[in-house]
Amino acid sequence: MTNEYLDNLYLTCIDTNASMLEETSKQFKYRRSASLCHLADLARSRHYSTFSLYQKDEFEAALQDFRENIAEHFDNPEQIEWDDEYTMLVVKKCSHHPKRQ
Repeated sequence: MTNEYLDNLYLTCIDTNASMLEETSKQFKYRRSASLCHLADLARSRHYSTFSLYQKDEFEAALQDFRENIAEHFDNPEQIEWDDEYTMLVVKKCSHHPKRQ
């Protein structure tokens, strides 16, 4: 899922909830790096939510695809770099929704 998709989902939930109002939002981006071996260990421990969806018998094939995809798209398997992106929403509970007055 993309950040834009999640942002829209959150805002839709807030907009349709009569007792919540968005006060502000802020996006954060953090540069990360790790070895392919470390990323595979994280996947095995179900750190990544998408890997937790696989049954045991499907997991090893998915992990192998993951390893091949990383090897194909990154030059150095000992130093994979990416950006983690987050969105912080500050919402306020209110007795009425200003958009519905």
